[in-house]
Amino acid sequence: MDLMLLWFARAAFIAVSGLILMGVVPTLAPHADKIPIYRAIGFEIGAGAAFVIVALEWMLTHRKASFVPTLVLGMLLGCLVGPAIGKLLLFNGTIRDLDADSGIVPSFFTLLFAFLFTMVISQTRSAFRFSLPFVEFRKEERGQRPILLDTSAIIDGRIAPLCESRLVDAPLLVPRFILLELQQVADSSDRLKRNRGRHGLEVLHKLQQNPAVRLKIDETSVPDEPGGADAKLLVLAKMLDACVATVDFNLHNLARLQGVVSINLQDVASALRPSILPGEQVTLEILRPGDNPGQGVGFLEDGTMVVVEDGRALIGKKVPVAIVSTTQTHAGRLLFARHVPEKPDAHHPAAPARA
Repeated sequence: MDLMLLWFARAAFIAVSGLILMGVVPTLAPHADKIPIYRAIGFEIGAGAAFVIVALEWMLTHRKASFVPTLVLGMLLGCLVGPAIGKLLLFNGTIRDLDADSGIVPSFFTLLFAFLFTMVISQTRSAFRFSLPFVEFRKEERGQRPILLDTSAIIDGRIAPLCESRLVDAPLLVPRFILLELQQVADSSDRLKRNRGRHGLEVLHKLQQNPAVRLKIDETSVPDEPGGADAKLLVLAKMLDACVATVDFNLHNLARLQGVVSINLQDVASALRPSILPGEQVTLEILRPGDNPGQGVGFLEDGTMVVVEDGRALIGKKVPVAIVSTTQTHAGRLLFARHVPEKPDAHHPAAPARA
């Protein structure tokens, strides 16, 4: 709702600016019979100047400096094509009941074509390269796109070591509504939730203390959405042209469906784990029984779960296992293995059986 009111205020500013100069400019007209022309010129100047101001304000707010040449070129083409089209339609009789010298029709077509050219160029500018004379715009770097952190990514905590290792160098943004949600979790009556929320606040404090991390609390106002904080986060990501970091699998998929770049920290952690191929052997401690009869479950040092066939009898022991297969799930990588019986020591052969 706030965004709609903002655009309404911008449109009202453009209209009022045009109407003010529409009344002021005719008072400066040296010829009374040319007043309609001066009115049209006044409205065109007022509305055009207000449009440029609004466009510059939007570009500065969203840091779209590369849009400046698009705006300038669109307005120049509109000023060239618009009056010509308007005069042509008046002189050939396509538009009637208007004074050919009034200037209203050329002014209308000037604004119309300036808008149309600006929109067309902005949508196709990736296929062309142009710049203002003596002005060179810095190339936009994809790695500097800001990263919006959701509650799950903050509580997860793995974003902190990623930033310390300089693997993540982009600025981090924590929306105000995400910070409030994290504070509510930290104040929960449930002990487990309270501990998770406090851990998330400690992670944010650790990021703030790191001079190599650019962390900012974003105060952008986002209207309430039916989907709650997750939906507001995606709306904010579109407004800021940012990507979202999360460990929430559903939010990750929802962001992809809406065209928002999403970073699943689970996928990042899986990609950084050392590769283990089927056939390799590792030493594993069987910690608990598996879901199926006879299975045992253990974990590698990086946290990867390994399901060992016929490993239930080996719970509590460290045994060599051979990797049979791997599979990727939404929670990470899952390995299946089988127990490899230890070979008898060649220097101490087993004693022969007695008769």
